[in-house]
Amino acid sequence: QLASREAQVKQLRAQVQQLQQQLADRDGRLETASMQLEAAQAQESELTSRLEQQQAKAKQLQSQLQQTQAQLAQLQQALRDAEAAAAVAAAGDPAQIDALQTQVHEKEAQIKQLQSQLRQTQLLQQQLNDRNQHSAELEAEIEALQRQVA
Repeated sequence: QLASREAQVKQLRAQVQQLQQQLADRDGRLETASMQLEAAQAQESELTSRLEQQQAKAKQLQSQLQQTQAQLAQLQQALRDAEAAAAVAAAGDPAQIDALQTQVHEKEAQIKQLQSQLRQTQLLQQQLNDRNQHSAELEAEIEALQRQVA
């Protein structure tokens, strides 16, 4: 009977040791998961900050785009006005015609410059949209990591 009890004690000690090992393994996995969660939260915070900055920049670019479009529309109207004045003056004074043609050329140059600015602003807007898309993809990855950790 003593041998049987010693065998039981041995078996119980082995079970306790096995349970302690399982507990240590779980503690290790929990610590790893906790570190992953902290890293994901830090990355999420950084991405949120970057996204907010990009959204502010997008608003600024949108405003700049609208201003450029308004300036372009004004210059196009001024060009039409100058062309109309040139047509009226065509029968008149050659010096006035030259002055009007000079104005028309100046307005055309301004329009070309504004069109270039408009294209540049649209390109920046597209780049910002691409970055926002990338940020959204990274946020989705973070959420997936958080679900895995949870």
